[in-house]
Order: sequence, then structure tokens, then C-alpha cells
Amino acid sequence: MWFMDVILVFVFWIFPLVFVPYLIIKTLEGNGHIIIYTLTVIFLIYFISETAVFLYAVYSSRKWSYLKLIYLVPVVAFGYRILLKFIVLQGYLKAIRGRKIGW
Repeated sequence: MWFMDVILVFVFWIFPLVFVPYLIIKTLEGNGHIIIYTLTVIFLIYFISETAVFLYAVYSSRKWSYLKLIYLVPVVAFGYRILLKFIVLQGYLKAIRGRKIGW
């Protein structure tokens, strides 16, 4: 599980380095709409998964008053999760280099 998390964090940050130049080339060729559809589906999957996690958390805690916070799901999906992956990546890189990890 931990090994897979390390791999996915690196893929999450390396993938855009390959994908963005490809997006630019395809847009210049006139096929940019395909990439836009792909990005839309990726963001939609992120949004749906965060919504499912939020609804399950509310259901599990039985605190139905938290449903009013559902408007924060896009902030979590597109802001917090990306920031969290960056912080995790920094921690893994420090651990790989043998540096001390702390708060």
C-alpha cells in the first residue's frame, strides 16, 4: 500500500510534465478538443470521488448538519488534495535523500 502511494504521488506530478506539451501540440494541430474532454472527465472523476467521500463521512458520523458544507467539496477536490499531494511528494523526496523529516 505504501509503495503504491509513493508511485502514485510521483506519477501525479510527472504526468503533467508529459501531458501539457502533448496538449499544446494537439491544440496546435487542431485536435485540442479531445484533450479538453479528457481533462474534463479527469476533473469530474475527482469531483465525484470527493463527493462520495464527503457523503460517506456524513453518513458514517450521523451528523446530518454537516451536509450544509457540501459546497466545500470542489475546494477540497481541486485545491486541498493537490496541495496535500505536493506536501507528501516533498516528504518522500526528503526521505529518499536521507534528510531528517519533521514538522
